[in-house]
Amino acid sequence: MKDSRRWEQMAARLVEQRQLTVTLLLIVVFFIVSVIPTVSFWLMKRAGFFAKHKISLYAETIFWSVSGAFVAINYVGNFFIYILANRAFRNDFSRVLLRMKSSWGSFLVRSSFKAMSTSQQTYQTRV
Repeated sequence: MKDSRRWEQMAARLVEQRQLTVTLLLIVVFFIVSVIPTVSFWLMKRAGFFAKHKISLYAETIFWSVSGAFVAINYVGNFFIYILANRAFRNDFSRVLLRMKSSWGSFLVRSSFKAMSTSQQTYQTRV
């Protein structure tokens, strides 16, 4: 009985490790792909590629903006990779959101009650 339970735990741990490995590989590949434009821009800039080939400042600015957009997409993409590829992260994230929702809801109720009592006091002092 203990052996079967141990095998189940090992199998579950193996599944979690595979999910984590897939998540990390996706993040690393996504990072490399999204940073390549920025690195290539800086390498071309340091090598004098833009000046040597008389590329306009406008084209250089466009290239820089596009590479910056790729970096920004990397930040957003990491979140979605975690959400899509890792079940444990999804569960923890939803649990945190539910806690925030319940605490925020009680905050809204308290603040609206205070606002009502303050407005009632203001009304009573005017009358």
